[in-house]
Amino acid sequence: VVLACVGSASGLTAEAIRRGWGAAATAARDHGAANIVSALPPSGGGPDTSTALAAAAEGAILATYRFAAHWGAVRRAEPAPREIADLVFVGETEDGEAAIVRGTAAAAGVGLARDLVNEPASTLDPEAMAEHARRVATEQGLEIRVYGPAE
Repeated sequence: VVLACVGSASGLTAEAIRRGWGAAATAARDHGAANIVSALPPSGGGPDTSTALAAAAEGAILATYRFAAHWGAVRRAEPAPREIADLVFVGETEDGEAAIVRGTAAAAGVGLARDLVNEPASTLDPEAMAEHARRVATEQGLEIRVYGPAE
């Protein structure tokens, strides 16, 4: 059981929820949990339930992010980083699924930016960056045109 404080109800913000759920998810992961079950975040006096839930999902994902693309090459003797397999929220809410999708999408965007920043320049050349852009565009149903040196 992990408990995290998000402050007083009168000063509750989405950022406080993001940080609280991030701290709780990190503590759970670091103590061996792969599956997390959580109550819905509080929303009285602060953000509405949908915003609070999106912030909780985003915080948990962002806090447990690790760049491990090249983990095995350098750290062969160390165990692979622990990861959270599932985060489940328990409780009643009207638009919970949409809120979780929003929080997850925001965290995925930040995670992609972190991955690109952490990638060594020797592997993330212009062609590789263009390939990342094509993949994201395809996944999101977007049109893309990549310009070359002549354009």
